[in-house]
Amino acid sequence: MAELAFRRIRVFSRGQARGELIVVTNALEEDIHGIGAGVTPPSSWGESTAPACRSADPRIFFPAHGVPLRESDIREAKKLCTACPVRDDCLALAIRSHESDGIWGGTTPAERRSLRFQLRRLEATKPKARALAQGRDVDIRPLDKPALVVQLMQMHWDARRVARALSMTLPDVEAACTQAARVLEFQRLVNRHCSEGWE
Repeated sequence: MAELAFRRIRVFSRGQARGELIVVTNALEEDIHGIGAGVTPPSSWGESTAPACRSADPRIFFPAHGVPLRESDIREAKKLCTACPVRDDCLALAIRSHESDGIWGGTTPAERRSLRFQLRRLEATKPKARALAQGRDVDIRPLDKPALVVQLMQMHWDARRVARALSMTLPDVEAACTQAARVLEFQRLVNRHCSEGWE
């Protein structure tokens, strides 16, 4: 798969900033191609390796400066990202560059912040999970519970045992496991694409 890079270019008209355009660079070629209608992908892009957004309106991913993302645009952008062959690369780029705007790899800025926070919680709760597994008393804050569910389930605790240890209901444990699947997927992506770190 071709290595992709994304660049943000500010668009000016009559001296006034009118917005931004995201451009895709294929590292195998020096060409820069804008994301948006009428863009011809590099010759090395096949249908299976070209970004799904290459012919989409860039405003659904990046509204004008200062304009919040609209729910309808978020849904449309995520729909395109769902089947995109470079989704992980796109998200990894956003993570490495601390991208705080727009839809990248099917995530909003708030979702990326949440995933980062949850990864930090996973790391921070490892000692507490080990202490619980050893039968020691642990001060458990509500914020720690979802991460502790993941840690304990990875230690092969069943859901009932986790629920008892953390004073949670079974549906809450199941919800934490569902949420954890996305966080663990994000962690794998970070480990695979961001070896130099992401914080």
